[in-house]
Amino acid sequence: MVAAEFGIAPNHRSRLFETHGSRTFSNYLARARIDRAKHPLITYTLKIDKSPTDAAIMTLLISAM
Repeated sequence: MVAAEFGIAPNHRSRLFETHGSRTFSNYLARARIDRAKHPLITYTLKIDKSPTDAAIMTLLISAM
């Protein structure tokens, strides 16, 4: 989807991202999603068991360690 926005193939996008960045596109995207998921947990007084995606968030957080 991102590659299509720029009119390039997904493999080329990944190659460019890895060549000019410090990580792969997949790793960047995973980290961005984790950071976005952590924001409301840090900012608000929400309990994680009230979040519909708590299992997915915890899986990502644990795998990122």
